[in-house]
Amino acid sequence: MRHLGWVVRMAVAIVVTAAGVSAAVPASGATPRDGYVELLVTESFDAGSGTFQASGRRLCPSGTTALLSQEVTERRNMFTFEVDKVFNCDDGSGTFVVHILARWSPCDPADRGTWSVVSGTGAYANLSGHGQLVGTYYPGPCDEAVGIVDAMRGMVAG
Repeated sequence: MRHLGWVVRMAVAIVVTAAGVSAAVPASGATPRDGYVELLVTESFDAGSGTFQASGRRLCPSGTTALLSQEVTERRNMFTFEVDKVFNCDDGSGTFVVHILARWSPCDPADRGTWSVVSGTGAYANLSGHGQLVGTYYPGPCDEAVGIVDAMRGMVAG
């Protein structure tokens, strides 16, 4: 009998927990991650431009990038990159400019940093947001890299 009482208490606890979880979901179906985005940017250093693919509700799915400005500083065998890039959406919905701040040590396989939206046009005129990035050099970090693939993740609004 004692075992049966424990089973009943556990069943009640599971039902109460499930009811609480379903009540916590907003009626609109929105989730806290509605503003979450991922971008995969491939850029050639020679051209100063590239392409991007994006996922998330707030951005266009693909487009091109162009380098607007770049400043590289070196201190104690650590390079810091400050870059502004414009993202031009293939669907014609607009553009947005992203500021990137990344650090890299020579021959490390990747750089790491942050990004933030600084301006936009069209559907992105009120866009704001920021996140993290990891950039992987190709063909390799010590092989006279000709480009970079940046994996960017973060949150946007607007």
